[in-house]
Amino acid sequence: MKEAVKEENKHKKEEEVEEVKSYSIQKEIYISQEVFMEAFSSYLDILKMQNKHNLANILETSQHAFTHNCWELTVPEGFVNLVEKDQEMLPFLRENVRQPQLFVEIKQGATFINPNDQKPYSEEDKLKAMSVKNPALLELQKKFKTRIIY
Repeated sequence: MKEAVKEENKHKKEEEVEEVKSYSIQKEIYISQEVFMEAFSSYLDILKMQNKHNLANILETSQHAFTHNCWELTVPEGFVNLVEKDQEMLPFLRENVRQPQLFVEIKQGATFINPNDQKPYSEEDKLKAMSVKNPALLELQKKFKTRIIY
């Protein structure tokens, strides 16, 4: 009895391995950028209707590139797993672009640093930051002949 179960499990594993398709770049395939972007934007709309706003925003702001049938998607650091978990995106795009050989290569991009988040800590940095926002500050400093001792 145990041997029959082991045989059955072995066949199931072999079938699962056969189901996994490997995709490679095929130079004879051309995907129109306009057709792809139309399908991609409709997928983003579907994500927003499903209240998956985080995923939609990540995909919307990510960088895209094409090499024949390979869609290279560069995602910000920390969000690669979220994009990889989305099982509906690639089949949807393949169907709407009408290209079953389309595959995606997800790359991790650099961390986004918001320049507004960098706060000045030293007195000198604070003066520079204030003078960038209001250049008249330096004029007042010259007019009244003041200086800041650091």
